[in-house]
Amino acid sequence: MVSSGEFLIKLFEYRVTIFVVFTIILLVIVGVMAQQRGRNTAGWIVLSFFVISPLIVMFILLCIDTTKEERIKRITEDEKIREEIRKSQN
Repeated sequence: MVSSGEFLIKLFEYRVTIFVVFTIILLVIVGVMAQQRGRNTAGWIVLSFFVISPLIVMFILLCIDTTKEERIKRITEDEKIREEIRKSQN
């Protein structure tokens, strides 16, 4: 039979494990969001882990725009795709 003390220890261990896994998942999401916006991935992950909550950082990343370099890169890629479509239609 498991004593109440052992039960509480096991419950605490499970809660800590779930918290750690959930935090890691959120940090990965923050990293992906930062990368998609052309931002410093490591910097945003460190900010969300040590300074403020990953959820708040995710909200901030949703509110800020992509960098100029990232916009130029996407426009260039879109133009290449359009050119390939034009070539295939002719």
